[in-house]
Amino acid sequence: MSTQYVGEAALCDLVAVMAEGRVLVVDTPEGLRRHAFGDELDRMQEPPSYDDVFVRLIEADRARAATAEAA
Repeated sequence: MSTQYVGEAALCDLVAVMAEGRVLVVDTPEGLRRHAFGDELDRMQEPPSYDDVFVRLIEADRARAATAEAA
């Protein structure tokens, strides 16, 4: 399945997050939360939405790209 609706992707067994034609992460929906929020996830009272997960993963990828360009 392909969707731009992140909430639908949460119903899948495995999800690939893509940005600019590249696959950033492939994992279970819960695994994506771990990739995005790490240990911070354990301290949250409510799990972040999958929209928040997607945004965090994209922002992290852009930050890595900017760091690589600066080096």
